[in-house]
Amino acid sequence: MTQKPQQLIQTSTMYLALFISLSPHLCTQQHIITSQPHLNITPTPIPATCTYLYNYDNIYTCNLQVPQPVSMTDILEITGTHLENHTDADVEGVQFLVKLNTTFNGDVLRKFENLKNLEISGRNIHKINPNAFDVCPKLERLIISSGFLRTLPSGLLKNCENLVYFESMSQSLETFPEDFFGSAKNLEVFSVPFNKLTFLPEKLFLNMQKLRKLSLGYNNLQELSSNFLINCSNLEEVTLYVNDFQDQSDITFALNGHPNLRHLSINDNNFTNFDFRFFSQFQKLEYLEIGMQPVTKLTNIHWQALPASLTELRVMEIDEEVPANAFERLVNLKSLRLIGTGNEKLYKDIFKPLTSLVSLSFTFTGLQALDPDLFSSQASLSNLVISNTQIKELPAGLFVPLVNIGHVNKYNGIEVSSSNLARLNANSFGLHPHLQSIDFNGNDINGIEHELFSRFHPNLTFVNFRGNKCVDDLLWGENLDPNEMLEQCFKNWMERN
Repeated sequence: MTQKPQQLIQTSTMYLALFISLSPHLCTQQHIITSQPHLNITPTPIPATCTYLYNYDNIYTCNLQVPQPVSMTDILEITGTHLENHTDADVEGVQFLVKLNTTFNGDVLRKFENLKNLEISGRNIHKINPNAFDVCPKLERLIISSGFLRTLPSGLLKNCENLVYFESMSQSLETFPEDFFGSAKNLEVFSVPFNKLTFLPEKLFLNMQKLRKLSLGYNNLQELSSNFLINCSNLEEVTLYVNDFQDQSDITFALNGHPNLRHLSINDNNFTNFDFRFFSQFQKLEYLEIGMQPVTKLTNIHWQALPASLTELRVMEIDEEVPANAFERLVNLKSLRLIGTGNEKLYKDIFKPLTSLVSLSFTFTGLQALDPDLFSSQASLSNLVISNTQIKELPAGLFVPLVNIGHVNKYNGIEVSSSNLARLNANSFGLHPHLQSIDFNGNDINGIEHELFSRFHPNLTFVNFRGNKCVDDLLWGENLDPNEMLEQCFKNWMERN
């Protein structure tokens, strides 16, 4: 797209009033709100400044700065300079920024008749006028961010028929009105993470057949009604992590019967266990994350019930041995993370079916040793993290098959951390042309074979040895061999051998 000219030529002064609208009908509605028309209140003009620009989405936008408090009866006296050949009619985005206690009264929606994107930002938004969105014929995207809004007005968005995206990360919402959207039915994304919601009304999404993404993470939700998503036939992504669900039925009844689900995050809840057979109905599921709470102890896991469509899998708080055939059906996995206490060993062929794996991370606090052929099929692996184990030594040839380690991100590579490693053998590694980073922090390393770093030079430029015995530092640079910080490690190796 041709770059828009930046010459500033047209200056406009805009007076936006709560009690002034574009039609007699709207004006009548606004007078009703006051319920005291006989007081003859004179609105106070509040200075505000619009900076016009094209944002990162190439949308012509007004960044509206309001430096003073605004009440329901105030008007905004907005000054700003349009870009060349532009007028108010070209504004499709407004970012409403406030520094002091302010009521959002919706004037910008009446002024900018083609407004599609509105972001109301600032912890100091204390109130939203119930009629603020009476005029929103083209609004498609709405973001409300504040630290003081505990609820939102009933029917607030009932006239926003074209709204497809709603987000509120206010950190304070406690309740949500059931008729918030009225009969509007085009919503595709509903995102209200980082709030204090304990429940959501059963009929909130009654008309939302187009809803694709539901993001409710970091709330205090305890239950979803079985009919909560009953009409959301196109639902693809649900995130419910970090809530207070006690039992899987608190969410599974609501999620049943949604075959198009592709992304599901239910980790960091208060489940004591979870029946993996529930996931077998989602044959399009690509991302799954479950577990990770002190009370969660996943046992009797039906690994074979996981859909073969999965490309990313995170399973935490595994309290039993992972069987050798756990991943035999998951041949499409590209990312796998496992955390548990039940494994003292990993079967040498456990990862063999995962030939497309790019990222692998496992934490097993009881793991004693690694088989030298554990990664024999992982030529595609770019990032490997092994942490919090009882491993004391890396077997010969362990990392040799990892010919592409580090090829996706130079800051990722091999990490063996917070374990019991006492020495590093050069023959554990092979030729790793992309490897630039290794992390050995939090081990007991007291001896290193001198040839270890010779084979990596010059690609390896960062090694983390924090928290070890013979060396406790970060090493940087294109030449890690020789390095005086490692001399004691080399010496200890030679004395032991």
